[in-house]
Amino acid sequence: MNLSPLLLQKYLSTARAVVTNPKLPQQSEVFRQLITDPGAPPPTAKGLPPEAAGQFTFAAVQDFAPNLDLPQQATRGGAVTVTYQFRFNVNTAAQEGNGGVWNAEQRNLIVTAGTPVRINYGLTGQKALLLTPQADLWVAGFSTAEETSGEGLFTNHEKLAKSLKFQLSLADCDPGESLTEVAVCVLGRRAEKGEVAVTARFSDGTGHTLTHNVDGGEGAGNTFFAFRAPEGERIVFLEIDGSKFSGNYVLMDDLGFITTNNSSGLTTQVKSSMNDRQKRQVALQRLAEFLPRLFRQPLNPQTIERYLTVYDSQIAAKQTFAAAMAETVITALASPEFLYFPSPSTGPESVRPLDGFELASRLAYFLWAAPPDENLIALANQEALANPAKLANEAGRLLKDVRIRELAESFAVQWLRLDQLYTAKPDPKLFSSFYFGQAGKRTLHGAYLVEALLLFHTVVVEDRSIMDFVNASYTWVNLRLMKHYGLTEVCAEQLKSLGLQPNLQDDLKAEKMNSVWWRAPLADRTRGGFITMAGPLTVTALPTRTSPVKRGAWLLETIFNRPPQEPKIAFVLKEDEPQRTDLLSVRQRFEEHRNQPSCYSCHIRLDPPGFALEVFDPIGSVRKQDHHQSVDAHAEWNGEPFEGPAAFKALLTQHPQEFARGFIEHLLSYAIGRKLEIYDLPAVDEILASAQQANWRFSVIVRGIVQSYPFRYTRTL
Repeated sequence: MNLSPLLLQKYLSTARAVVTNPKLPQQSEVFRQLITDPGAPPPTAKGLPPEAAGQFTFAAVQDFAPNLDLPQQATRGGAVTVTYQFRFNVNTAAQEGNGGVWNAEQRNLIVTAGTPVRINYGLTGQKALLLTPQADLWVAGFSTAEETSGEGLFTNHEKLAKSLKFQLSLADCDPGESLTEVAVCVLGRRAEKGEVAVTARFSDGTGHTLTHNVDGGEGAGNTFFAFRAPEGERIVFLEIDGSKFSGNYVLMDDLGFITTNNSSGLTTQVKSSMNDRQKRQVALQRLAEFLPRLFRQPLNPQTIERYLTVYDSQIAAKQTFAAAMAETVITALASPEFLYFPSPSTGPESVRPLDGFELASRLAYFLWAAPPDENLIALANQEALANPAKLANEAGRLLKDVRIRELAESFAVQWLRLDQLYTAKPDPKLFSSFYFGQAGKRTLHGAYLVEALLLFHTVVVEDRSIMDFVNASYTWVNLRLMKHYGLTEVCAEQLKSLGLQPNLQDDLKAEKMNSVWWRAPLADRTRGGFITMAGPLTVTALPTRTSPVKRGAWLLETIFNRPPQEPKIAFVLKEDEPQRTDLLSVRQRFEEHRNQPSCYSCHIRLDPPGFALEVFDPIGSVRKQDHHQSVDAHAEWNGEPFEGPAAFKALLTQHPQEFARGFIEHLLSYAIGRKLEIYDLPAVDEILASAQQANWRFSVIVRGIVQSYPFRYTRTL
């Protein structure tokens, strides 16, 4: 392949950004073992002495203040926005091993002054945040306060001593890791109020204080305080001053923290017990094990030696062992062996079969969007994947693995154009129900995306008919989407079994409840399948109105893989005629346009499916009127009249080959990484025939694809 210098430079810069990221050694055991100096002494244990380590030890959790309802905000900016952002950041940090939350679930514990509280975090819980109180600390429960999580909180043990001070430090953490963000919730309490000041001090000796008048009683008075250390500094001290707050205690909950590592350890010189020759031998051994995994195929000694020269050049330039190995990995990540597959052919033939390792990669990236696993590599070594039946069996195995969810997140998002969903911005004045939360900062974008991915994943995991994509008798909803679709009565029993309340409020409790999804039955086939799902309907609408042309074109291209031709003349519905807009529906305005002879040939294909979806407004809600006119959703498809989306989908279900062929073409094109050509159509016919005999089961289509000629062969010229 031709590779421009600019593109190569971009690949190199991307590889360097990945390899030099301080988080990579923390998150990848493979990378850490690859770059560790073999002559370095083993790390020594750090942290608390054994007698103190287990006295007050807690495990950090990921969720920060899940019960915090419309909090008071003691930092600048919108209260809910800032809290949401910290909640997301600390959750992500906890998953990556760089943060967590102490929610003080235990009760009736007294931590004496000077005794560290150890909060274990990290991917294996090996790292710790140490909170050392300067006065006795009480972990308890108060009936007059509403905790932001669990049933416990922490407060002063001595009555009226409402000034808590903590030294903050890290133990058993990675080199260069430091505490950079801390947040805490100060709780309101029934019949009590007053000013609370929270101060964070940093390693450079400076500090920052936030104050807030905590009022409103239990729950409503809960206040969120957050701090971030200046660039290059860390947080070393935290003080909560409730001396001006009435009552005997000042109550806190959910101390969240995030750490940052600005050092990847690549330039750190260490004392080593090996000389350069011995280290080079270790580097060769490690690369001989690592590079075949990276390149997804065995390598000859000459190729490995070529990459070892990169290591040699770095050592000659006085770089550390870790830096030299990292530079070698950067080079490998920008190499053709890693970036491309199948490998270019040097033979004279224009078409050749893929070898076992190329088939293993093609299959794994098709279904998992990931490199082949050990089982696939082993079969490639045995030359077993050349057998189409064995290849199909492996496809069946991959379909049953949890990693198959990547097929929905990679293929389905591209196929349905759901990557365009977040750019859809319905008019907030006309479609206010699409927006919710404080100042309307939250939207239904996320719920729309999850619903679509869950339907696709359901068909894959349960090996259902792909006709569910068109006319399913069910969909997936959470509380908010259930309300949007008007399915509250249908879901009454499910709500009861899940312990959920059908009423929704714009608070964080409701948002936590909205993380629960369930399969809802659909008695009315107005819904069901991607065609009538809110996500695609929103993607194919305009901010202020529907667009039968966009929806029709989406259906022709996405559902049937038969995109319409380019229009012969440009046409735009005028938006500057409000008097006509009030009188005519969108359909009536398009009818005027399509009756022009130069436009009819295109619109005779575009309009019928687009008009079928006119019963849905720009955010996918069912409507009966459009600009004071009754919605007209009648049309013809393949010479058969229908009215409305349910009848349109029924026609498609009666003649499934039309949709099935388009879907198979899309999936085959995705699997082989190129658009289909005319010489691929016989393979499509074979897959279509076998799928029809199996009632369009998803697994049969996948097996047909991996056994097809286009999947197992590549064109080299």
